[in-house]
Amino acid sequence: IAEEPPAARQSAIPMSHQQMDFDRLAKEFENFARTDYVIEPPDIVSIRISYRLSEDEDSPRSYSNLLSNVATPRLRIAECMDAAPRRYVVGMDGFIRLSKITSVYIAGMTVKEAQDAIQRKLQPQAMKVDVWLSVAQFNSKVYYVITKGGQLGDDVTRLSIPFPVDGKENVAKALAQAYDDADRKLTPSELVSASLRLLRPAPNGGEQRVYPIIWDPSAQAPTPLTNHGILPGDRI
Repeated sequence: IAEEPPAARQSAIPMSHQQMDFDRLAKEFENFARTDYVIEPPDIVSIRISYRLSEDEDSPRSYSNLLSNVATPRLRIAECMDAAPRRYVVGMDGFIRLSKITSVYIAGMTVKEAQDAIQRKLQPQAMKVDVWLSVAQFNSKVYYVITKGGQLGDDVTRLSIPFPVDGKENVAKALAQAYDDADRKLTPSELVSASLRLLRPAPNGGEQRVYPIIWDPSAQAPTPLTNHGILPGDRI
């Protein structure tokens, strides 16, 4: 009896199951897309801060001296017009260091919440402080491509996800990035015979979801219904 070809073995999952996974994944993407970005270590944020000595003062001034005098708000601040955005790394403790004596905790906050937290921290008496914050580098939202190595151990590749998540970061792109090194390329026969799947953490600590990935040897890519979009925390 002739052995069943690899492509047929990989496609043994009923199409109804593939469609069910596709619909569920689409719903997960839709739900995630409606959420605001949450800042976490080690994101990099860009911050611009200006202040006015009084409400009727026309020109905003920079925060260089404001940061150094935040603990003594009654001290008159020297005029300085440098108000260019500056970048800060969110530390593993969740704080950004605006100066040697001024730190603000922003981990777990949205951009608006972090902006408000910084403004409250820097708001001395009789002064108006304006804060503009954006995320310069989305370093905290990642996923993993894991190659099981048996007794040799697992090979883990950590990849970042650009934000907002739009589905362009998918299984095909993930595999291309993980195996772009000539020493790590997988041959077509290895991909056809490999057991590929996407593991996604369930919300609220439930059981993780497992989605099959079916490799199409003729297209040298995952089948359209299993070329899943990637979300933060996913593992291939």
